[in-house]
Amino acid sequence: MYLQKVLFFSFLLGLSLVPGRLLCKHIIGGEVTYICQGETPGSVGYNSYLIRMKIYRDCDPAAGGAYFDWPAAIGIYAGSYEVNSLFETQEASPILVTEIIPDTPQCIKNMPYACVQEGLYELTVSLPVSQTDSYFIVYQRCCRNNSIVNIYNPEDVGATYYVEITPSSQQLLNNTPIYNDFPPIII
Repeated sequence: MYLQKVLFFSFLLGLSLVPGRLLCKHIIGGEVTYICQGETPGSVGYNSYLIRMKIYRDCDPAAGGAYFDWPAAIGIYAGSYEVNSLFETQEASPILVTEIIPDTPQCIKNMPYACVQEGLYELTVSLPVSQTDSYFIVYQRCCRNNSIVNIYNPEDVGATYYVEITPSSQQLLNNTPIYNDFPPIII
């Protein structure tokens, strides 16, 4: 069984070395928030959280933008920034995909074409209240958009989207701030 896995991985790696055979596409941004829904019914010492993740992709067919993960693997880690460990992994698929309509700045004479979609993921988790440990809700995805000019080889650099639920937030049944508006697509 081990040999089969090694051979399969080697085959996939070999395909990636053949020019023009595989084509990678990339997401352009995202955010993770949570809403504390209070104590988990029937579980003393546990809080229930609605986790919302918004992922943005370039939907221009000519650019061949990335697809949304169906499902996305979301890790929940317990501990601190320095030392933490995987508490559990959840999977979620987009419950809603929306096209973001760019506002047209009046100072732009020749408006470039832009197509951005937002994928909304939601999941509910129940976490034990901790006096000392934070929870980190984490999503990672390779790679960055190749139009980024301040990162060397952005297609080789991944992105991590996360939110921290601190011990004080757990005890106060706090939520993250939620932004009402999407930042301008064209500046």
